[in-house]
Amino acid sequence: MYHVTGFLILALLILSACGSDKTAQVIDPASTAELRTYEVSQGNARDIAGTLSTLIQDEGARARTIGDNLVVVSAPVSLHEGIEALLERLQELPPQSASRIRLHYWLVSGKPSDTTVIPSNLYPLRQALTEAAATVGPMTYHQLDYIQQMLTSDRRNHQIDGDILRVETQAVMAEGKIGLDMTLVERARRVGAYVEMDDGETILLAQIGLTDKAKKSSVRSNSGEVMMFLVRAERN
Repeated sequence: MYHVTGFLILALLILSACGSDKTAQVIDPASTAELRTYEVSQGNARDIAGTLSTLIQDEGARARTIGDNLVVVSAPVSLHEGIEALLERLQELPPQSASRIRLHYWLVSGKPSDTTVIPSNLYPLRQALTEAAATVGPMTYHQLDYIQQMLTSDRRNHQIDGDILRVETQAVMAEGKIGLDMTLVERARRVGAYVEMDDGETILLAQIGLTDKAKKSSVRSNSGEVMMFLVRAERN
């Protein structure tokens, strides 16, 4: 992964200059997507493509790798000149060493109750769960699954399986934040999200109300039960 501090503004200026001749009234052939392959220094394709993706994602463009020295970019024709310039600049920047990140994933069920009950094995989540209960009403919580994972901020796809939950994650350090691109799967339910977290932060990724059919296939409960996906990130 390459440092992008101070580089993002330059990237936006380059891309804006290359796309400044587009109009909204007509369909310009230069605005249609074109696939081009760029050669970069050996062994750096993955890191360069990851940083480039961050810089061009708001321009309707995407980057991926082939092997260790090819970056394939899908982007409007009018942007490719700027993208070529960005790739040249990225190869001049010093690479950022990967950070080790410890992730904690929880799958939690919540059932309506008279008071909020948080068992001892969910104490690390008590603030997030208390805040959730303040929104939807008192809940009795129960841990369905918990997974702990150690990975590096290298944008590689890391997968881990728990008893119920399966998680696929890519991690990157961005401006001091921990960036996580995650897919969490519980049977037929799938949650995908990209989040940027502070070191030690815990967040509620999703809260799903269970239908009668879903309850029969996962956890029998009272009406109003919810399933919650939570994650905590820590730098090691």
